[in-house]
Amino acid sequence: MKRVVIASLVAVLAAATAGFIADPPNTGGPKAQYWAEFDNAFGLIEGGDLKIAGVRAGTVTDLKLDPRTLHAKVGFRVTQHGFGDLRADTTCESRPQSLIGEYFVDCNPGTAKRRLAHGAVIPVQRTTSTVAPDLVGDIMRRPQRERLSIIVSSL
Repeated sequence: MKRVVIASLVAVLAAATAGFIADPPNTGGPKAQYWAEFDNAFGLIEGGDLKIAGVRAGTVTDLKLDPRTLHAKVGFRVTQHGFGDLRADTTCESRPQSLIGEYFVDCNPGTAKRRLAHGAVIPVQRTTSTVAPDLVGDIMRRPQRERLSIIVSSL
């Protein structure tokens, strides 16, 4: 009887060890946090998706306005293993996720040798924002159409 109990405990311990090796527990340690500066953060929300090279890798954590430059600062955290190694030439863009106005941040991790430090800001020169389709359609309405014709005729 004693041998059966000891053998059972050893088997359970071996299975638990194999499980922790295959999928280590979340230790609660700091995840990779970055900031991106956008001209326009339309449609982005806290808790929205962050994708790196098209794969969901984290979430949008903060949305702030930089009072000096009047650019939107979007904070995001990389939560998936293997995606926290962004490079100095990383580029990001806001993209529509669906037709109902949900947007997400999609980043290209870059190829530079220098790594982006945790907490670093990706400048507005390396970000792009999506123009909403309804704003493009708005150009054909009367006041905007008249303003556009004035601008085009002055060129």
